[in-house]
Amino acid sequence: MEFLEKFKGTKFYQFFENIFDIFFNPEKVALENIDTSGGIVTLRIIIIGIMFGFCAAAIAVLYEKRVIGGFVKKLLHEDCVGSDKAKTLQELGFGKNPSIRSSLRSGSTLKRWVRCVEEDEFWASVEEKRAEFEAEHPGESYIYPAFKRDPDTMRFYIPSELKYKADVKFSTKGANIVSAIMVILISIILCAVLCSVIPDMLMFADNFITIIRS
Repeated sequence: MEFLEKFKGTKFYQFFENIFDIFFNPEKVALENIDTSGGIVTLRIIIIGIMFGFCAAAIAVLYEKRVIGGFVKKLLHEDCVGSDKAKTLQELGFGKNPSIRSSLRSGSTLKRWVRCVEEDEFWASVEEKRAEFEAEHPGESYIYPAFKRDPDTMRFYIPSELKYKADVKFSTKGANIVSAIMVILISIILCAVLCSVIPDMLMFADNFITIIRS
């Protein structure tokens, strides 16, 4: 709140002060049957954590469908299905896309759907060398070399058996910025409402317990 001190007395300051009170103010509710020592704050932190989880999920879905999915859709559109139809990033128009380059270099999200001709050839060669090594050195373990990914030279394609699944997986239906913003806004509103009504909910529960015990 120190950053907001310069705005003290303004509506801007009051807005953030109210937000801070709703989410983090550790007030205690005097109840007969329920111990609320720090409980309200803990419960609010859990609710806030869930809210951030929903927001992160909305952003992740948007990124996967629009950014990662955009590359997969481009491969399908260019009919890069099968190693004989593979193309480079430059040919696909993604040569300078940092997100796609990073994902292909790390082999994370795209690895399940997109294959690389050079990597296929590399591992095929490795398997041949492994078989020769094990034949010449029975009982010894073969150490697999690492494949270095170079997005600038590699040619990419989607295996024919994954064509339909990839098309369905990266469908952009319902995955847009408006939908993501709506999910985030609804999550924040629900979080604020739940955090603000926690004392009343605890009071209701305490009164209910008192009635049952009487």
